Amino acid sequence: MEKGSGPFANAELCTQCGYCLPVCPTYRVENNELHAPRGRISVILALQSGTLTIGEAAAALDHCLLCRACHTACPAGVRPAKLALLLRTLIPPRPTVWNRLLHHVTNSHRLTAHLAALLRLYQKSGVQRVVRRRRLLRLLPPLARMEALIPRHRMEAPPFPPFPAPSGLPGLPRIGLLCGCMARLFFPGVAPSAAQLLALWGVEVCLLEGFGCCGAPFREAGDRKGFLHRARRTLDAFLAAGPLQAVVCDSSVCAVTARRYARALADDATYAAAARDFSAKVQPLSPFLVKGVGRPTVLPKNPGFGHITYHDHCQARHGLGIMQDPRGLLTALPVVYHELWPPDETVPDGCCGAGGDYQLRHPVRSQKIREQKLAAIHACGAEVVVGENPGCLLHIAAGLEKTGSAVQVRHLAEILYAAYSLQQPTHKVPP
Repeated sequence: MEKGSGPFANAELCTQCGYCLPVCPTYRVENNELHAPRGRISVILALQSGTLTIGEAAAALDHCLLCRACHTACPAGVRPAKLALLLRTLIPPRPTVWNRLLHHVTNSHRLTAHLAALLRLYQKSGVQRVVRRRRLLRLLPPLARMEALIPRHRMEAPPFPPFPAPSGLPGLPRIGLLCGCMARLFFPGVAPSAAQLLALWGVEVCLLEGFGCCGAPFREAGDRKGFLHRARRTLDAFLAAGPLQAVVCDSSVCAVTARRYARALADDATYAAAARDFSAKVQPLSPFLVKGVGRPTVLPKNPGFGHITYHDHCQARHGLGIMQDPRGLLTALPVVYHELWPPDETVPDGCCGAGGDYQLRHPVRSQKIREQKLAAIHACGAEVVVGENPGCLLHIAAGLEKTGSAVQVRHLAEILYAAYSLQQPTHKVPP
């Protein structure tokens, strides 16, 4: 490839300054230059010069979590995560059997609903307690890691609110709610809580249904064909819903992904216009609640979860610039809020190590990164960790349960619904 041209030309902007090193989650746990943004840029440059093959480069960059913290830190405008994602479109990482199985389920809204019902039975029957207490899956580590992702509090939460019925009031803003497949599977209270919350904000809620997965894991794995297929299915649900003023995602990774539909389908004669319209209307939950068309119709009360902290989803923070909106919503509640800050106080917050499929492909490193997040959670003094990305919440909850911590993990929609709904908890929800 000629210098200054080609898809990887952005790598040539790197000055090797090192500002990216302290914010990179993989570098922070291993102190290995190859697993730092600067090292990944060196891999790209070696690929351009012919020193490395594309297979060797792809194997090295598979260890990037795509958190984009290096994008924020880089003064030269280098985008290592974008370059890593681009390389994955040429040679996608090999998925595990469990990745394939999970995505086969989440690709179908019906299979997702059926498995969610089985998980409910698994937990309500007490089988989960027996399996974990007797460590029945210890001889099958991959399956044990998958089972550990099922939040123990999933069935210990308060009764899920019903989805709001159409108000029938004329003139209300009509808002589409895109419910993430991982939330539907592992956090069934999130979608109805988000829907009721939007109704309390004074809008008409229309559920986008029948599309399965938005395509986020396929995009992050470099599977462009799989991503575009799922994008079109999501757009079909959007078109079937009729005119909408905005589309709110209860999973922040879905918002990040859906914002990419317009560019990804720009050359598709059938879907290009719909993709542009859809991407322009997509918002994560917290920015819509702060800046959207509606406003809460009731005053908040204490949601009853104790002291609260907020965990940033990396891609929402560094890709969409979302930081203050969720914090503003939480600090407006009559609760004690703690900012999440690592004990060493050198780098504020940081990645939890989930990285979508990363926690399944690279479980050892993913859990090492998570240890830093858990230390920050325990150091800040919070009793519940709040977030908007189900993948992060699953990974953090599994780590807290593994250590026997009493700290709870909840989605922002669940906390805000408890605060703004008329029926308030009278005591703390058990961990």
